[in-house]
Amino acid sequence: MKAQAESYLTWRVPVEMDGEVRLLVPHADPDVHEFPFDLLFDTEEKARQVLEDYGHAAEAAEDGWVLCRRDITPLTPYEG
Repeated sequence: MKAQAESYLTWRVPVEMDGEVRLLVPHADPDVHEFPFDLLFDTEEKARQVLEDYGHAAEAAEDGWVLCRRDITPLTPYEG
């Protein structure tokens, strides 16, 4: 059985690097959180609610986080 393509929503922060804007994974305060804020969501409502639940809504607004679609499309399996 072949795996189907999947599509999710995720938060990214626009950062200018080498003269172009890139959408990078937001990192929470490294003194408080160990991991980046790299979660996948089924709906925009869930994505926004998680910002509130995790206490990142103000940070997201201040830093201009952008809700993006992330598509995961299987290509070829590793066959060693």
